[in-house]
Amino acid sequence: MRPDFRRLLMISLALRRVALALAGIAALAAPVQPLPARAAEPYEINVIVSLTGPFAFIGSAEAKSVQAIETIVNKKAASRVSRSR
Repeated sequence: MRPDFRRLLMISLALRRVALALAGIAALAAPVQPLPARAAEPYEINVIVSLTGPFAFIGSAEAKSVQAIETIVNKKAASRVSRSR
């Protein structure tokens, strides 16, 4: 290789490295703002339980469990909303 070509190649590589380093620093220095909090869309989870017939004792226990889980989830969601304000 000719000395001029080698020198230009080395300068080009050095400039690329500097440009990449500056781009990385700029990306890290950019202020990161959290997205504004918004209310989540409510959704339904349908549950089928047997409340009559020979397996009603199981279905009523399942229904109570689902209602208890619903209460717990709603309390946690309410506390997250109040903390984010």
